[in-house]
Order: sequence, then structure tokens, then C-alpha cells
Amino acid sequence: MSNKLASNYHEQHGCRDCGKCFIKSEYDSGPEFFCCADGEKRPPCMSVEMGDCPGLESMSEEDDAAMNAAYDAWDTWSDGRGVKPWGICSWWEERHE
Repeated sequence: MSNKLASNYHEQHGCRDCGKCFIKSEYDSGPEFFCCADGEKRPPCMSVEMGDCPGLESMSEEDDAAMNAAYDAWDTWSDGRGVKPWGICSWWEERHE
């Protein structure tokens, strides 16, 4: 099989390889990228695929409040942190020059 790409082909850098990006995946959706550059501790993202939903298997219906609180914590943390895989910010540029 011959290569049909230009000899100077390369991938762009960006959020997906900066080291400060959390990538969430779930069975029924594609990956989502979130910026963690500010260092704030990330709560569990409640992804079943990633196993990042502590206690979910053992929760009963009486634990709805705890489960809702966990989802709310993720929603609060992730709000405004969504980035594109090939996005670049000043933090990335300073670190990778």
C-alpha cells in the first residue's frame, strides 16, 4: 500500500497532548476534552466506561441524592472547561516553545 500523503504531513499539537487536559469517554458518545490547567481538583466524571463513578454499582434507589450530588459536582467542575482536541492556549504555547 503506497502512502498518498505529502511527505511533510504531521499532526498538529493542542489540548489533546498538552498534559493538562482530561479526556472523558463514555460508551454512547465520543471523547470529550476538558482543560485542567488551573490545577483545581477534578471530581469523578461519572463515566461508566472509564470506571470513574465511585460507588455507583453499590448505590440503591435511596442513594439518589448522593448520585445526583456526584453528577452535580462533575457538571459544576466541567462547566466552561470544554476544549477542542486541537485547541491551543497561551499556557500550551509557553510550555511547548
